[in-house]
Amino acid sequence: MGLLRRLRSGRIIALDIGSAALKLLVMERQASGALSVVDFRLIQVGAGGKLGNVNDLAVVVGPIMREVGAGKASVRAAICGRHAVIRVIEMPKVPAEEVKRAVAFQLGRYVPIPAEEVVYDCQLLAGLRAREGMQRVLLVALRRSVVEQHTRALREAGVEPMLLDVEPLASFNALAALGADFDRYAGIPHLGEGDVCIVHFGVVHTDLCAVRDGMPLACRALEIGEMELMRDVGTTLHLEAGEALKEMESGMSGKGGVAGCYERYGQRVAAEIKSSFEYLRREAEYGCARVYLSGGLADRPGVAELMTRLLGVPALRFDPLVNVNLEQLENRVGALREQAATFVPAVGLGVRRLAVE
Repeated sequence: MGLLRRLRSGRIIALDIGSAALKLLVMERQASGALSVVDFRLIQVGAGGKLGNVNDLAVVVGPIMREVGAGKASVRAAICGRHAVIRVIEMPKVPAEEVKRAVAFQLGRYVPIPAEEVVYDCQLLAGLRAREGMQRVLLVALRRSVVEQHTRALREAGVEPMLLDVEPLASFNALAALGADFDRYAGIPHLGEGDVCIVHFGVVHTDLCAVRDGMPLACRALEIGEMELMRDVGTTLHLEAGEALKEMESGMSGKGGVAGCYERYGQRVAAEIKSSFEYLRREAEYGCARVYLSGGLADRPGVAELMTRLLGVPALRFDPLVNVNLEQLENRVGALREQAATFVPAVGLGVRRLAVE
């Protein structure tokens, strides 16, 4: 199993393992690169709660995999970005085939985990500008115990994971592969060069991936998640967690104080994002021209408009499915389209761009 490798075409089962929900897509990808979705599932693991522990995964996933006929499909999984150290580092130029070995000698500088406890992978970012004689490299590191726990749980569910990814990079892969299609659909210029950002709303935290010229420039996990919004709605309206989640579905059009809760939450998230933008402006002359929103919160009414106002740059709900064949879903097409931003990391697993060659 690899972290950053390109896999062959065929039937793909993509499983995004979030803190409070599992998102599963069954996709078929032809040698031509055409992608179709043939089935999907969204499984909540608790009202505002979290997956008890990774061992619960097998109990939940096993029946679903049998239901969708996993069989010999290529199974790819993404886990929360908070489990990972994701850094874009600058290092002296070496041949591409020697990058991983060169990074190994400096791993302790970038990863605050003992070397014997780390599983890592890296990707040369040849298209990203660097200083003379240097090159940019994407480094992704996970604790070995995290990888082993998730792999074991999926095997107990009856599937062999071919790849383990992290949500912010899966979201980036979706944007890198399908962003041009989305921009055309939205009627906006495609920014193949320049600075944009993808923000993935999670239940416990929010992932930010700054992109320059189509390559990841920096990734950061913001310690604020949808759970805080749910608590505010619950406190404001005197509701239990499940009831608060139901009220949140109305987004900025919600009544009885819900819109105010969204406003307060948006202000906190926007402040963190702006702080990251300011740091990148100083360090890398970064100037974000557009923000793409993913995750369940991005599907809520009015959230894109709220973030546009608070950030001062266009923020759009990213729909990676605008040019994906959904015909086999028949009368379920509308249900998936309504949740398109929720499934961004899962789609990214099926259209992987980053790969260690």
